[in-house]
Amino acid sequence: MGQAGTPYARSAPGSLQTNLKNLPDAGLVFDMLLKRPTKAEGSGEEADGFTPHAGGVSSLSFALADLIIH
Repeated sequence: MGQAGTPYARSAPGSLQTNLKNLPDAGLVFDMLLKRPTKAEGSGEEADGFTPHAGGVSSLSFALADLIIH
């Protein structure tokens, strides 16, 4: 356990060492996981059928709110 009065994650030593050279580029990870496909030709919606929220609200905002209230 961590020292009394300190956050556990910051005071406990890691069990695995991660070599930073083996990690993928952050931009590549972002593009693979979060970037939407480009718009379909001549269509008002995205290639995967996504229609943006009328008020411009991101679905990630709802996911964050869900984490906060639960």
